[in-house]
Amino acid sequence: MNQCTKTPPYSWDTKNESIIASKVFEFDLNLTGTGSTPLELACFNTGIKLNAGFVNGGIVTPTLQLKIKENC
Repeated sequence: MNQCTKTPPYSWDTKNESIIASKVFEFDLNLTGTGSTPLELACFNTGIKLNAGFVNGGIVTPTLQLKIKENC
């Protein structure tokens, strides 16, 4: 069991959620450094859990459009 009590030096959230077509739902994942030292990222892995009612029996096919902003 992980009992880490430190606040991580980053924040993680989703923004700009939008249904842009009948079968397309887009959103941005934002990882922002919040500490006093620069955020360094060597590897990234994530998962998104969707409510079964949202999927409505369909198949989810993820795509990735990587956009990096530095010093924001």
